Amino acid sequence: MKHTILFLLLLCVTGLSAPAQVVDANRVVLHGKDGSVKAFTFEGLDYMDFDKVGEVSVTATVVADAATDHSITVNVVPSADCASYTVTAAADGGDAVATATGSGAQLLVIDGLTALTAYTLTFTPLDKYGLEGTALTLTATSGSPAPKIGDYYYSDGTWSDGGLVSIDADGCNAVWAEPKPEPLAGKTVVGIVCVTDPSRIAPEDREAGYTRGYVIACKNAVDPTKSNFDKYPESIWYGAPYSEISVTKVAKIGSTCYERISGLADTREMLAAYPDDAATAVPMFHYCTAGFPVEAPAQSSGWFVPSTGQLWDCIANFCSGKVAEKLSEARTLRYDFTAYFSEKTGEPVLHNFMRVFEKVPAADKDDITRNDAERAPTSIALRSCNRYDTESAVHFNLGTDSAGLIEGMAGWFDEEGHARPMLAF
Repeated sequence: MKHTILFLLLLCVTGLSAPAQVVDANRVVLHGKDGSVKAFTFEGLDYMDFDKVGEVSVTATVVADAATDHSITVNVVPSADCASYTVTAAADGGDAVATATGSGAQLLVIDGLTALTAYTLTFTPLDKYGLEGTALTLTATSGSPAPKIGDYYYSDGTWSDGGLVSIDADGCNAVWAEPKPEPLAGKTVVGIVCVTDPSRIAPEDREAGYTRGYVIACKNAVDPTKSNFDKYPESIWYGAPYSEISVTKVAKIGSTCYERISGLADTREMLAAYPDDAATAVPMFHYCTAGFPVEAPAQSSGWFVPSTGQLWDCIANFCSGKVAEKLSEARTLRYDFTAYFSEKTGEPVLHNFMRVFEKVPAADKDDITRNDAERAPTSIALRSCNRYDTESAVHFNLGTDSAGLIEGMAGWFDEEGHARPMLAF
């Protein structure tokens, strides 16, 4: 009874009396300035307190690099008297399609969104009584644009436009923007996106979550311990001199070389066969993985030696033109790839292959300057992980003179050849 009397006295003191006297009243009614009404029965009312709450608000920023196809991550910092908050996401002025709640400063993930969609994010702060403070709105887009051939791939696992406008599925008819876009300032380029066709991603890579494609490194894999390193500092040997290797499957037929797209699995198999001496027994595999000086992003597969099919796609996509046309025709070749695929395109093949790297800062890339074959037509050998037999492996020759050679060839394990690892992402 004393609490009820106290409450009524406080109403009188604060001027919160009802607009009209009610005989035998048994309700306390509070009228808010927003038109809301809250009523209590005398029996249900214990007592009333007065409290002072400071500013109830939040500040928030969108963590751009953390966006996925179906989520947006925000960094929320509440004011001292903000006890909790809710965040809703609405697209195109519609109803909220996702809600997240939190308290304290934290990274908050808003899930269940549609890929590549712009959202209005509304942050509603609440005090300890659940009363709302000043709301905040931001806009953000879920996911990243789908990667394209030629996009710059960065050390943080993100990518940006490399200038491709359009390209056929087999690499023909590529159209590039002029001028070519620059890499993003403040980021380190580790590779260039070279394959995005889902049908050309190895099934085991897709199952592991690497569904976007493959990236080829901007730097060469080199072996500084190689006996002729001073003469051939850019090239690397597949295996030790006079060695015989029977690990992983052989690729000889043209169609088999095209179909072989499991470079990551083959690389792991090769390294497992030489757990203690890979650097000397199979130097290309060591220096394309553990010995490669560029760290792969944590969310990627890590570096591996590309297969013949993965290099096939990469060369076609980067060179386009007659190179892509000839490679497309050879996809179903039922004869020995190293004996029956050799074309003189009249195009600057290696130059065209390297165009995608031209805007990469010098510190982030290696050039290819030395031929691996000095006989005409001159070329560089781009090595794959796939063996031709127990003493040699399959590679592609990319022409460096006016003949414009594109060729499938086999070379001894200790023959000179260039190698650049790939990663799946």
